[in-house]
Amino acid sequence: MILGHEVAQAVVEDPDGDRTETWVAPDLDCYPLREALSSDDGYYQEHVVTRLEEIEPPDSIFEVPRGYVEASPKQVEAAYAAKYPGHRFWGEKMAAIVDKRYFNSRDPEKRK
Repeated sequence: MILGHEVAQAVVEDPDGDRTETWVAPDLDCYPLREALSSDDGYYQEHVVTRLEEIEPPDSIFEVPRGYVEASPKQVEAAYAAKYPGHRFWGEKMAAIVDKRYFNSRDPEKRK
């Protein structure tokens, strides 16, 4: 149970040693309430929902901001590194993971 919701755990392990553990709430359309990413090289990142409100969001939340330019995660990583030399937004490994997810989400064949 997380925040009063029953959860199911899903674990995905990639051949290269990356592991993603996700705890989803079936009654919230499998919304992830906790996710842990780890790798063989010691990388670890965890996201946990600490507060949840089940309300309808305002329409304004879906408006595209003026001047918005879509960029892939690797493009964001490169722009951040250029603006803040010596610092990373995600880091090389995580940028590769989210970049793959970004492009897979845009491929209709991979969404089936």
